[in-house]
Amino acid sequence: MHRARLLEKATGFVAIAFAMTIGARVVEGQSFGGEVLSARVLADYVFAPPAQGVVPADPRVDHPLVVVLLWRGQAGWQTDTLRARRPATTAGSAMSVGASSMTEHSHNVGGRDLAFRYDGRHRKIEVLGQSYDASQPVCILIDRADANGAQPEVVGVVKLSNPFVLPARWSETPGSAPAPRGVLLTRALRQYPEIDAFLK
Repeated sequence: MHRARLLEKATGFVAIAFAMTIGARVVEGQSFGGEVLSARVLADYVFAPPAQGVVPADPRVDHPLVVVLLWRGQAGWQTDTLRARRPATTAGSAMSVGASSMTEHSHNVGGRDLAFRYDGRHRKIEVLGQSYDASQPVCILIDRADANGAQPEVVGVVKLSNPFVLPARWSETPGSAPAPRGVLLTRALRQYPEIDAFLK
């Protein structure tokens, strides 16, 4: 049994991918988190399996996403988060055991643990004890995510275009510089009215 760990840092956030190989079968999961999209909303997301030779953390390359989770709290909770983070704030893992493939991601935001699990084989996303279909790219809207006494709740599930691509740049003009992922993800999501309203 071979274990490999990859630690990547790009555009101000951390991703940890852990792959477990059984026999000759390898399944890798890549999840990223902590992108601030608005004064109230934080985003986590899972990359689709990358093309050969492409690293998901590379900010210079467009990347298809399979799941986006939007966590909403009171205005300014991301500022509180920066002061309240624990030493190990973000962890992601993926494993292949028999017929299953799971990616898990969790981090502490403002004193509350935000976590989800993605089953790449069965195309399911699990969050807050509920399972949702992710056979095509999907965005999960979660309200009351800040630790203000109320329990977080999924308030919407929005099907995204297939593929749903997180671009690397504002423009396809040759030589244009990469832009921050949070900004680009916000622009890509605002074309969906339900998500646009959620981000305000």
